[in-house]
Amino acid sequence: MSDRYNPLLPVSEHSESDLRKIFGKHGDAVAASRLHRENKPLYDSLRKAAVAYKILDAPAYGTPAPNVPYQKPTRQYNSEELVLRGRWSEQEIKNFFANAKEANDLFNSDRDAYEEKRLCAVSFGILPAREVPYVAKPKPVIEPEWKMVISDSLADESSLPRGTEITWPQLQQLIRQSIERRAQEADKQAREAKSDNAE
Repeated sequence: MSDRYNPLLPVSEHSESDLRKIFGKHGDAVAASRLHRENKPLYDSLRKAAVAYKILDAPAYGTPAPNVPYQKPTRQYNSEELVLRGRWSEQEIKNFFANAKEANDLFNSDRDAYEEKRLCAVSFGILPAREVPYVAKPKPVIEPEWKMVISDSLADESSLPRGTEITWPQLQQLIRQSIERRAQEADKQAREAKSDNAE
């Protein structure tokens, strides 16, 4: 290598002493500045080599982040919100909460239904989320109604198929109808017997 130092040589042709001539304690700041202006990729490579030789300290800053335009973060919706967003459109929810009377009436008549619409409004960004989430009241468990198979004679008398299953109130109704029919039949027979005796 010649005595005259040329900073524009390829990286592979630079020794540690060459790097010290440009980046060392008594280096050539003018040459470094010109190299930075005229050939930034070569400057970066030489500087990286100077850091590897411990001639320079590593930069305190990392690689700058690319200049990407700000994008609003996308919100993740839970399964309940997705169901509600499918049930009502954003405009329907806006119209509902714009009508204070309608919203108040639903709040007083069916709080759970109101809270569903409110949660949908929160998912659309129309209303703020509650600090304390609303917990719906548990719905009462309805016991299945007890049923029984009526007797063949009662089924025949009531014009129902044999083996019909009925509830207790239905059985009471059939028995009452049976008693009424028998009373009517007895009354009819009594009238017929009376008319026969009159003759």
